[in-house]
Amino acid sequence: IAQGVRQWGYEPSPGFQRRKRGGSGVVSVIVPQWGHRFSSDMLYELQIRCKSLDKQMFVIEGSDETAAGYAGIKKLFKKNRPEGLVVLHEEISDSFLQDGSGMNIPCVMCGAPSLSRHFPSVHIDDISAAYDGTNYLLGLGHTKIGIISDNAQAISSGYQRIAGCRKAMQDAGYGLPEED
Repeated sequence: IAQGVRQWGYEPSPGFQRRKRGGSGVVSVIVPQWGHRFSSDMLYELQIRCKSLDKQMFVIEGSDETAAGYAGIKKLFKKNRPEGLVVLHEEISDSFLQDGSGMNIPCVMCGAPSLSRHFPSVHIDDISAAYDGTNYLLGLGHTKIGIISDNAQAISSGYQRIAGCRKAMQDAGYGLPEED
């Protein structure tokens, strides 16, 4: 992250700079589930970054998609006033994010673009990544490549990775095994 910040010349907004000097010292992170590898890796990196900035990281498991679950998170935000919010949850409610925006908490989505377009996001192009990965395997001589996905029909990272792999296989003259 730090390399990208330097490379692109990112400068925090004046509002962020004010919060940085006199804020709560807390950065909140919402994760969809504890055991997800992406979440674990991101939490590790965020923890290192928060420590380097002398900030505390407050992690919230956000799989409770009910109104009561979101109300509890909003209550925590109002009480603790985090300086920033990192969302590692691809399917978080747009209305929840808009509520966070109403509290003037800077937010960034990681792993999926924000549907509301109110927040910056960091997102991987899963189709291109799978296409490139499949071409790499084909270049090594592998021709029987399969993908395991929890729901190949949902518009998700799994679906996009299958599409990228399928395209690379077709471009190389191979097929992707049908779903089992």
